[in-house]
Amino acid sequence: MRIFAHPLVVLASLVASAAAEYSCIGPDARTQPPAGDIVVDPTGAYSGSFRNVSEAVGNVPNTTDEHTIFLFPGIYREQVLI
Repeated sequence: MRIFAHPLVVLASLVASAAAEYSCIGPDARTQPPAGDIVVDPTGAYSGSFRNVSEAVGNVPNTTDEHTIFLFPGIYREQVLI
């Protein structure tokens, strides 16, 4: 049974990543962040946005309220500590 576990995990992760990629296109794709979201835009074109994920995480208020970080498309090469 253990022999099949690794290939199944790989297959599941491939299916999940393909589904995630598909969900970012089409009529349900969100192109603008909802009001109140913390925004990361590597181009800096969106007003009030952060250029990297680390800055956005560092600016999440220290409360028990729910907060969302909206990521614009881009390549983010960084280590993020939460």
